Amino acid sequence: MEEVIKAGDQHFNSHRIARSDCLCALVRDIIKELERQEDAIGARKRQRRKQDQEVFERQVESLVCCAAYRELQEPSGWVTVSRSKQVLGRYNRYQSMAMGKNLPKVLDALSGPAMGLLETSLGVGGSIRVRGVQTTYRASPRLLARLSPLALSWSDFGLHRDEEVIVLKAPKENHRTRAKRIQYEETEQTISIREEMRAINGWLESADVDYLGESEDVDATDRRMRRTFNKGRFDLGGRMFGGFWQRLHKTERQDIRIEGGAVKVLDFSHVGPRILYGMAGAVPCGDSYAVSGYADHREGIKKVFAAMTYADKPLTSFPRETKSLFPPRARIGDVCRAIEGHHPELRGLFYTGIGLDVMHLESQIMVSIILELKDRGIVALPIHDAVVVRECHAQQTETIMLDVFRSVAGIEGRVEEEQ
Repeated sequence: MEEVIKAGDQHFNSHRIARSDCLCALVRDIIKELERQEDAIGARKRQRRKQDQEVFERQVESLVCCAAYRELQEPSGWVTVSRSKQVLGRYNRYQSMAMGKNLPKVLDALSGPAMGLLETSLGVGGSIRVRGVQTTYRASPRLLARLSPLALSWSDFGLHRDEEVIVLKAPKENHRTRAKRIQYEETEQTISIREEMRAINGWLESADVDYLGESEDVDATDRRMRRTFNKGRFDLGGRMFGGFWQRLHKTERQDIRIEGGAVKVLDFSHVGPRILYGMAGAVPCGDSYAVSGYADHREGIKKVFAAMTYADKPLTSFPRETKSLFPPRARIGDVCRAIEGHHPELRGLFYTGIGLDVMHLESQIMVSIILELKDRGIVALPIHDAVVVRECHAQQTETIMLDVFRSVAGIEGRVEEEQ
């Protein structure tokens, strides 16, 4: 049964843990207090088994840390958490052990009068026809009073290593729904991909990276990346998502500092069209988006071009939020024919659903670039087809980007500095 998440609420992150000594000490104290409370009311007749104790402690830690982290993001903000038996206590590679069947009991105990550390708003159960509303909770005044002397910052929190960094999504049921995550089987391929991502994450999480911008809700310690694959296949999609820098605007990214130095954003120019030309064994045209008759509508042409690669049949309407990027009387058929005329060598690739294959090559290029830079001691923050690097490393990084692109895509690439 699907549950409604109220706008503005933060999802409970079962992988959230305490990193600093002071927060770890507070979590340990709360665990002991909760165990004494259980003994006082006779809630437990015997000691927990070792594995059950580990789950219990992770549940307390995640619930408390998520409440404290949410308070940093937005004072008095709520965290939304599922109490559904269909979600809790079942194997799910994307959830931590904290998502055990006893999580609601631990939440209730931390929210009860004796502990009083959390404020909880119980959700409303649903039915086959009506979706339920998830439970939400936040730090209570009693917990806030204990957190205040710690003067916590983003660096006091962490994410457990067991968080899955490879996500496999099923095909979408329709254009209105989100693709569901698949519980895939482990193979040599998935093990290799995970090792690459853990190497990248370990490098980024230990790097000297800071954010000097005015946005107080930017967590510069948030550097965990994951690769997301599509349509149930590990050769489709595969882009890296995550990291605080991916959520920043272009102007905000200039406030990033790597090893204390200013940064540059190096971006592959026309990456999708160039990869397609490599697949077609053809030479790219000068400007992929300078389509005759639409010179003043480059952004629209870029989006329609991409849509033509993801579609498996000719477009009959403008893709979402693109109609306004063209003249009022423009027709999608005319726009597509103009693009086809500008790229005659690619006509056989349009409307074949090849877009996710292109994205996969792009993702392979980016992973290879980040790993190569890591081997050379250069910190680079990936943004799909671009990287953020320290200014003094820009020239060396550009050379590596072009070498890797040529090696993987079989065609020359172009790199530009983000303006």
